Amino acid sequence: MATPAWPLLALAHVLDREGVRLDEVGPLQTTRYADDQDGALDLAALITVLIRATHGRATTRCQRDPAEADR
Repeated sequence: MATPAWPLLALAHVLDREGVRLDEVGPLQTTRYADDQDGALDLAALITVLIRATHGRATTRCQRDPAEADR
């Protein structure tokens, strides 16, 4: 059974509303549910890792090519 795409779309919408745009996205592979307190904490930690990784890649790109900073 395929996992529905709506949780990822909802996450992308919420992040975009806050001005956060991930440069790489893919299916979230998790065995916990976000309505479970520990699952919610795990999801928040995963999102933090994704945001930091995106920021790190963007910073590296801008250091290599300052013209990228304007995009």
